[in-house]
Amino acid sequence: GDGDGDGGGALPTLDDDDTGGGDGGPTPEIEDGPPSGSDDGGNPTAPEPEPAEEKEPVSIPLSPTPWLEKGYYLSLGETIRDGSRSYWRTARGGVVEKGSAHGVDPKDYQGAELTRSMSFPVGFVMVKNGTKLLRLGDDDKLHATGKNLEKRTFLDLGEEVQIGGQTYFSVIPYVPPAEGAAEGADAETDGGEPAVAPTPEAEADSLFVKADVMRLAELQPIPKGLDPWDRWIDVDITKQMLVAYEGSRPVYVTLVSTGKRGTDEEPFETPVGRYRIRSKQITSNMDGTTATDGNYAIQDVPWVMYFEGSYALHGAFWHQSFGSVRSHGCVNLGPSDARWLFLWSTPFVPDHWHGVTASDDNPGTTIVIRRSEPS
Repeated sequence: GDGDGDGGGALPTLDDDDTGGGDGGPTPEIEDGPPSGSDDGGNPTAPEPEPAEEKEPVSIPLSPTPWLEKGYYLSLGETIRDGSRSYWRTARGGVVEKGSAHGVDPKDYQGAELTRSMSFPVGFVMVKNGTKLLRLGDDDKLHATGKNLEKRTFLDLGEEVQIGGQTYFSVIPYVPPAEGAAEGADAETDGGEPAVAPTPEAEADSLFVKADVMRLAELQPIPKGLDPWDRWIDVDITKQMLVAYEGSRPVYVTLVSTGKRGTDEEPFETPVGRYRIRSKQITSNMDGTTATDGNYAIQDVPWVMYFEGSYALHGAFWHQSFGSVRSHGCVNLGPSDARWLFLWSTPFVPDHWHGVTASDDNPGTTIVIRRSEPS
């Protein structure tokens, strides 16, 4: 995957002191002389005053293992000071000089939760500079609405039509559900500001978008052996798209980043096949060494769903290249998308638990990873 889950090296710790005394050491010699607390004549003397207790300094682990390289991601916690020097204490208990690490703004992306009233086609704008949202006027010509739809914008589409010799889709105004369909999803689980919101003057049959700028999701049949109520996930490597289903009904769609090609000696492609989620962790450390990309390490990768070895679906807060291959084999999702799928999929993680492993009595959600024919 993007790294070995739970495979991060141990964070810096104080080395054990092997020089201290213990069993097997030499027996101390006892010298002849007056007992403690007396002068040379054996007369009692006043006890020496105890020295003032010194304030214990901040203990900074200095173990050089692991060595942190440029580009590693740490989960930073509190700031601590040792004299004139400042350090970050990481969420995993390590310490790093404050000047050697800086905060970054996490990135996010979110697809769309599909309501029962919606049907395919649905898709995403996938041209670099976005595209114009158009309106059909009374003169039967298309006019710009003044709204530009950015790349990766989700659209609920209607009929495919020919206007002026070009192919367009009608655009159905979309409002994200106030409540997620997922069991356990928060009431605030929504898609944010809708790309095309319903207004009195924006009727469903009057808005259009060019067909050739869209990447469409394809409805898939229920995998053999699943019941009509079973939840399952379809990942299309060709389209870099994920659709979550409940039986035959699609309930969520988004863009992903699967494994890039790599080399013949070191391929990174996400393996195609049929799997089940075998374990889930709210966060997991991921690191690894590659010949082409060098070393990498990311602490607390969010919403991790392992399905085969170290391959997983998980949130990726370090990029927004969704819709294009990018990873070392895992299926990268926007953190909001990963959270939605984590809460919706099985096995469910009990409250206050960090993770859970699937079992025969509590099997994981089926995942189908496939390559569609290029359109």
